[in-house]
Amino acid sequence: MRRVAIVALAVALGAGAAHAQPAAPPTIAVAPLTMLGAEDTSTTGKQIEARVAKDIAGLGAGKVITAAEVVDATKKAKKPALRACDGDPGCLADLGALVGASVVVFGEVGGLGDVQVLSLGAVDVATRKERRRVRVSLASAEEGGVPGAVTRLLDPDKVQQALDTIAT
Repeated sequence: MRRVAIVALAVALGAGAAHAQPAAPPTIAVAPLTMLGAEDTSTTGKQIEARVAKDIAGLGAGKVITAAEVVDATKKAKKPALRACDGDPGCLADLGALVGASVVVFGEVGGLGDVQVLSLGAVDVATRKERRRVRVSLASAEEGGVPGAVTRLLDPDKVQQALDTIAT
């Protein structure tokens, strides 16, 4: 009887330990960037998309699915409309579900001449709701460019800590 109680206790503790483990990092998909409401296929747009994915990976925020991989998945699934969600949370959640992501980062590049503005947002696939949106001028060193936008979007506490350090 005592042995059964010990085994039951060990199983219960093991089950509790399994629940105490931290959750796996999210899988983050980068949706194709847009310009004036259409997919941005320019060289600059593709470079910014690649930089967004690289900077997300650099944060250690989770596994990253690049925009190129997202485009390939929509082609294979014959769902090209999912590449043109235009910031719609429901559409972006469907896109995330297609590629197995828990978060979808989307954005738009715009501007005039050398003054480029990057607007990024993040949608939670499970809740189908937008989590946050940020905008930076790529010409402004103070705003941190693409890395600054990605950090503000996915790790705003890190930005606040840096600001607090500067203030002291």
